[in-house]
Amino acid sequence: MARRRKAPRRRQPKVISLLNVGEGIAQANLVTQAFLGTSAIGFVLDEPGAPGVSIRDAIKYPQKLSDKLGQTMTFENVAMTAFQSAILNVGFRFGRRALRGSVNKFNRSVMSPLALGFKL
Repeated sequence: MARRRKAPRRRQPKVISLLNVGEGIAQANLVTQAFLGTSAIGFVLDEPGAPGVSIRDAIKYPQKLSDKLGQTMTFENVAMTAFQSAILNVGFRFGRRALRGSVNKFNRSVMSPLALGFKL
């Protein structure tokens, strides 16, 4: 009996999708706004005078983080955040599908020749 040849392995392209990055930032912003009282960028960069919790606050004062989460982890807040997250996800999917032709053309004609490692 003859040996079967394995299919050649396909490599993942080494590019970053800007739409995926944007969706990730939007989802992170939604969650940090709802539960920590600050934006995702404010959480990471520790905006001075921000009313929410930042990474620095969470490291220095863990009790402040647990107090804030204790206040915001209500059923209503969790349900509303889940609903908003689902709407955001559907919006990005619809937008990608609606703009698929334009995005593909832009990636082919502009981004690929530049070889920057990014695509839309």
